[in-house]
Amino acid sequence: MKYLILFLSFCTAAFAQFESAPAYQPYNLSFENAVVGAMPSKWSLSEQAKEKGYYSEATVTKPYDGKYCLSLERPMDSTGTENVSGTAVQSFDASQYLGKKVRFTAHIRAEIEGKGHAGFYISERTFDNQYPFINTNEDDPIVFNTWEKYTIEHTISENAYSINFGLFLQGSGKAWIDGITIEVIDEIKDIVAAGSTNAETAKKYLDFAKAYGVTKFFHPSDEIENLNLETYLYHSIKELMGSADAFSTIQNRIKRIAPSAGLYKDEVSAKKHKLVKPKESLDRVAIAKITNNIYHKKGDFNIGTKRLNIYDSRMPREAATYQIIGAKKLAGKKIKYSAMAKVIPYGNDAHAELWFRVDFEDPIKEPLNIKIPEVIYSNDWKEYSIEVEIPNDAVQIRPGLVFFGEGRGWFDNVKMTVKGQGKDLEYNPKNNSFDMKWQTNSIEYWRIPESILKSGYAFTIDNSKEALDGNSLLISTDKSLYNPLPKPEEICISKIENSMWLALPLTVYDDGNFTLPKSDSKPEPKVTMNSNDRITKIAVFIEMWNYLRYYSNVNYTESEWEKLFLDNISNITQTSSTDEFERELNKVLKITNNIRSTVWLTSQSKDFTLPFIVDFVDGEAVVVSSFDKQIEKGDKILGISGKNVKDFVAKELEQYPGNSTIWNQKKAFYDLAVGDFKSEEKIKINRNGDELEIPIIRNLTNREVVIVRPYTLEWLDSNTIYIDGTRLNDFEMSEMMGNFTKAKGIIIDLRGDALLSEHFLGFFMDENVPSFIWSLKTYISPCSDPIKRNIDGYVKAKKSDFTRNIVFLTNETTVGKSETILQIVKTNGIGKIIGESTAGSYDMMQEVKLPAFYNISFDIYPMSFKNDDQIKYKPIIPDITIKGKDNYPNDPKIKKALDILKEKY
Repeated sequence: MKYLILFLSFCTAAFAQFESAPAYQPYNLSFENAVVGAMPSKWSLSEQAKEKGYYSEATVTKPYDGKYCLSLERPMDSTGTENVSGTAVQSFDASQYLGKKVRFTAHIRAEIEGKGHAGFYISERTFDNQYPFINTNEDDPIVFNTWEKYTIEHTISENAYSINFGLFLQGSGKAWIDGITIEVIDEIKDIVAAGSTNAETAKKYLDFAKAYGVTKFFHPSDEIENLNLETYLYHSIKELMGSADAFSTIQNRIKRIAPSAGLYKDEVSAKKHKLVKPKESLDRVAIAKITNNIYHKKGDFNIGTKRLNIYDSRMPREAATYQIIGAKKLAGKKIKYSAMAKVIPYGNDAHAELWFRVDFEDPIKEPLNIKIPEVIYSNDWKEYSIEVEIPNDAVQIRPGLVFFGEGRGWFDNVKMTVKGQGKDLEYNPKNNSFDMKWQTNSIEYWRIPESILKSGYAFTIDNSKEALDGNSLLISTDKSLYNPLPKPEEICISKIENSMWLALPLTVYDDGNFTLPKSDSKPEPKVTMNSNDRITKIAVFIEMWNYLRYYSNVNYTESEWEKLFLDNISNITQTSSTDEFERELNKVLKITNNIRSTVWLTSQSKDFTLPFIVDFVDGEAVVVSSFDKQIEKGDKILGISGKNVKDFVAKELEQYPGNSTIWNQKKAFYDLAVGDFKSEEKIKINRNGDELEIPIIRNLTNREVVIVRPYTLEWLDSNTIYIDGTRLNDFEMSEMMGNFTKAKGIIIDLRGDALLSEHFLGFFMDENVPSFIWSLKTYISPCSDPIKRNIDGYVKAKKSDFTRNIVFLTNETTVGKSETILQIVKTNGIGKIIGESTAGSYDMMQEVKLPAFYNISFDIYPMSFKNDDQIKYKPIIPDITIKGKDNYPNDPKIKKALDILKEKY
């Protein structure tokens, strides 16, 4: 038992580190993105571990490979160390690994003091915060100071939320970890080779893609919720490949995940499709699916997909008003508590109730809470009542009127009566017919908690024709904010093609454990897709096409989406390598018109790069900064390992979306420059007219190969402060504001994607200004357009004594939030913008996981500025153009900024 208690205490310490959202994917597994003395990027040590004396950092002390490894230590103390532990850990999203067998490998060594040990920490966390698997090397403790390889193979559970891994240390001592790998094993071996796709087969894939996409995104069955995506798509596509009857195959595949759906050969038959309520289904339970902005399971009402009962309230809480009345006159009596009431819902969830509470003289005694057994749904006035025996020791009573959900609920003639010998005696609450003075959310004698008002309810007195007899209490919600849900047994009819029509129920029944009806299909053999397999490539393309079709900002017609699919499917299936496949997928992304739209593999390593930076002049790559003595500033890079740079970049530009040639040139060159640690490339250069070939080894990370800037916040002279908006967030900015008051000039560097938001600009404005209008979308049914809700942004002016003498720096890498900030700066004349034209890709991108560890990013939020809904794709032109790059203090843009600011000193 002792060891069980110790183990649980270790686990509790480790679990505390996973409160925040996990990272998108594993990162920095070799610890090369690091600075000595600090935690490597994406790695963390919990506060609980620090309090117990543990310390972790990146170190150059005898790494297994590369320049850095991670250390975790705790000094020996006099209190004993057996029952404490700490873990340096990284946590990442598990969604691409569900049901897959994963091999975790790490190299670890340790110097242990006392009875402790080190371990390769691996665990998985479920959505309900359980940890079904934990490894800390209890059975194979690590205690020796020699690098040893440790491997753990584990199948990730189907309901995992995050995967956590790192270095575990029980007790005192020191441990090191390096060279971590995470790989999926047991991929399919029966690979279908690359090959062309004829028109007939392409049409089969398209019909399945359409039927599958609409079913996945809008049908709320448990079969979809629990779907093993790779297994389902693999078997679906494989069946289609050999099928002579595509209709029946697609019909069977859809029924597997949507048992209540139907596939028909004509629209008339599809419209006759009906739902039959199973006998075992619960009353007032109909499950629907609502998606905000983009589909992903386990979402919420802000982003992602949520399944819910259409009869349940979506409001944060119930609305209630009550009175507190002394119980002295009623103690020992049986009373009848009654009220007239009616409800008109906006959907299906609104209802009302009468509640009654009795408090006792003894404060320890639990109050007596009672509510009427009949829930109020009717839209006709009716009296509702309940009898309550008031105990002799009651001190006060609370009659309450309660409303749930979105809609309107009326109450009137609230009474409390006691049967007398001749007639009933009334002990009615004051203002029981609501005829006394009132104002919104303040009804005479009736108490309304502030928390209820903050939840979105309004309390008024209604004297319209809906009222009972002149004045009635009305509790309501704002109808303009109501997002309707599908009605019970609502069915959407979707045309797949002329002879294929899908009847898709938008609600399903439920028995309390599972949605109904259940699929009677037998489970299929689980599949882990292989990126070299043709079926896998088709699955990835189908998934990507559906996400773009439903959630991107591309305004294509249905026929244009079909053409996009048919024009590209054969190119997709003919690719013979992952690089070719990615290139074809990126060509499809050109429709987004966003330079940051891209495809990548989770397993791709892009940490290391060639040790020089280039600019493009007339299509040629010219070195502007070098970190290797063999490459000099001004060298022209002609070739990298036999590839002609100019030709490669020109060809790659054809596949990239967006209109920024400079951005896309850099992107293409980056694809050539990145690679594995210590990999060697032969670089062909032109130096002053002479051609040379130089072997160069990749030993620097992208973080290290950068143009040197000042510190994040630095005084450049006694009057000028420099702020790097790409390395400083709003919170850090507000914490450092005290440093700005003495500045006569401010330089804000936005060369990159800002961590700052546009709201910091309020410190440099005298009045509020409008910013962008963002459109949010809610998807309910494929038979109707998504519900759009616009959010009008603005920047609020904040009182400050800061100088308005400001210069903003830009270049071709200025992108995302930086451009959002600069558009407001330029429109409202907040300082000067100097540098080069920006990239033309405002605000944020959405990342989506696809099968076989492929990912895409694209933008999903429409935004406009001064009625221009294409503004986010347009570069910002600086007030003063300054070209060229150099390390600080020779940075030409900073030099020019200082000159401009000093004019006003």
